[in-house]
Amino acid sequence: MSEFMPYPYRGPGGALMRFKKRKSRFTFQEVELLLSEVQKQRHILVGKFNRGISKDLKNRTWAALTARINEVSECHREIIEVIKKWADLKCDTKRRVAAMRASGATATQIAQELSPIETMVHQILQMPNPNKNVSNLAIDDQMDDEDEDEDIPDLSEIPHSSSHMANGRPHSFGFRPIAEKSQVREKPNHNTFNGPSSASIPTFIAPSTAASSSRSAPARLPPQPAPVEPRSLQEHLSQSASLSLQEQQATTLLIGSLSRSLESLAESVQRLVHTQQQFSRDTLQLQRDTLHVLRDFSTNALTLLQDKVNGHP
Repeated sequence: MSEFMPYPYRGPGGALMRFKKRKSRFTFQEVELLLSEVQKQRHILVGKFNRGISKDLKNRTWAALTARINEVSECHREIIEVIKKWADLKCDTKRRVAAMRASGATATQIAQELSPIETMVHQILQMPNPNKNVSNLAIDDQMDDEDEDEDIPDLSEIPHSSSHMANGRPHSFGFRPIAEKSQVREKPNHNTFNGPSSASIPTFIAPSTAASSSRSAPARLPPQPAPVEPRSLQEHLSQSASLSLQEQQATTLLIGSLSRSLESLAESVQRLVHTQQQFSRDTLQLQRDTLHVLRDFSTNALTLLQDKVNGHP
């Protein structure tokens, strides 16, 4: 994919400035080639391993790496684009691994969660064992942050391309050197590079307070609580004892009310049993009286029938 032509832009002072539109994102092939070359030249390009390497050698190595990427790229890449892409990949991978460590993930779980690109970056950086304690992790992160400054050479020393033409005249824009790490930091890009080309000013953002404090200094101990005065402690104990006594009194009242309710229920049950017994006795007596009446009636009826059969009037 070819890059866009430059377009004019009015600066704050009214001067006519020219910037280019964004190029296409880095493809997987470009990223894979970038990581492969960085791994081969790790002793020159990665801050952890390039102690004593001259800036000129670093710049020439980055230029050669960019040329390799341009052989497979759909659009022309500048050296600063390649450097920033590597910085973004490294920053994103380290942050994700640190987040998984903080959540208690094991080394196996971290390896399973990382994407193929993140795994390659993780191997290049040779990051420490996730099972280290928090203090060691804070020290390692601080050392890694210091090493990041070694990964990115001085932008003013990097040769920039001036092959692009606008209105028949070549144009190119220099890059401002990267500021101190305590002041600015490159804006991370999680997946692909969307930043401007070398003809635009690189974008930086100030880190948030939480991010800068967590990565620029070791973990700080929480502030010690203020000592409690003996008098306030006694007052606190007396209040606790008073509340406990009130709770006990409320519990005693509740138990007494419950016992009285149970006694009333028992009396009601006894009355119900007595009533049922009395009803049963009355019913039985009524049945007996009924049987006596029926027996007398049947006896009288039989006597009358016998008298009629014998001819008695």
